[in-house]
Amino acid sequence: MAHKILEEAQEMNDLLIKWRRDLHQIPETDLELPKTVEYISKRLDEMNVEYKVFSEVSVIIAQIGKGDKCFLLRSDMDALPVEEETGLEFASKNGCMHGCGHDLHATILLGAAKILKAHEEELPGVVKLLFQPGEETFRGAKAAVEAGVLENPHVDAAFAAHVFAAIPYGTIGYGVGSHGICIWL
Repeated sequence: MAHKILEEAQEMNDLLIKWRRDLHQIPETDLELPKTVEYISKRLDEMNVEYKVFSEVSVIIAQIGKGDKCFLLRSDMDALPVEEETGLEFASKNGCMHGCGHDLHATILLGAAKILKAHEEELPGVVKLLFQPGEETFRGAKAAVEAGVLENPHVDAAFAAHVFAAIPYGTIGYGVGSHGICIWL
């Protein structure tokens, strides 16, 4: 089973690159992410994944599977108010930038949604997907909780993804900081 999922993920490589570059071009900050929410919503629609948007705070909560147990996967999707000067063909031109990898985080969660949806009947419960805004301003987690992300169904366990380029590939590290307790793989 794991080998099959790895193959499916590898087959999505070009699609994941496209999604990440698309998101990289439309960075938005804090709790106002209308273009980002629209983009992610369209991808979820294409996958037939059920979701709810709380547009006043740009929170997206998707759900795959059925059952009594619920596992939450969370990725952030906001950007920084920094002018991008990379010169990349897919660079942002709106005065903001995905300088912390949140475009990658959102892409990873979209990729997980695609694979989970393909294996929905095999899931022993519900996987809730949280696309969180406002990570850089520390307002997004509160907005997501207030939107009800931890209920209906109740979340039993959660995992939050965050990339960290300073740790060499294949190394495991951990730290405690502004993002809480972090584990890097």
